Amino acid sequence: MGASVWLRKLGFSRSKALYGLTCVAVVVLLVFTVRIAREVAIRYYVRNERWADSWGLFKDGWSHYQAGEYAAAISDLDYVVGVAPRDGGYARQYSVACRVLGDCYLYTDAPGEAEEAYGRSLAFGVENARAYYGLARTNALAGDFEAAMGLLTKSIALDSTIAPIAVLDPYLRSLPQQYGPIPAMEGSRRPPRSDRPSGR
Repeated sequence: MGASVWLRKLGFSRSKALYGLTCVAVVVLLVFTVRIAREVAIRYYVRNERWADSWGLFKDGWSHYQAGEYAAAISDLDYVVGVAPRDGGYARQYSVACRVLGDCYLYTDAPGEAEEAYGRSLAFGVENARAYYGLARTNALAGDFEAAMGLLTKSIALDSTIAPIAVLDPYLRSLPQQYGPIPAMEGSRRPPRSDRPSGR
């Protein structure tokens, strides 16, 4: 055993070297066991609840790539809810899942920092239209209606299918009339999610 020989050269006895290596092996095994158990639990949870709290599912140790892979594997997930803390630091982790699933909402008590987090997340593949739409909702919730309407207009300019969604959105319907009506398109409706994975 190369590691054991190396430790013995450093002055450790054979028994201490083997004990140390055994402890390391046990810790590594426990880490992998916990990860596997957590993965099974998450898969069970999201498949039985039909929605996912991205703060609960994607924050601890999950990269944005892993989050996106999860989202792609979950065919019956209806939407992702993002609960952004003030640091906005996890936005990249759940943004890929939003891109894959199509439906995602960002709630926060710090719209400015949420905007910064969304800006960073764009580099990881979130569609600009969805990002602007999420920011519009965030600003409307915070009472910054002028910013909300500006962001919503940008969003619809990039993806016209967002307009009928926005018309039904309770957060955006509360926009004061002085900022103008939501620029919806007559007769338009949301297209089916053909890019979503097939059934389980």
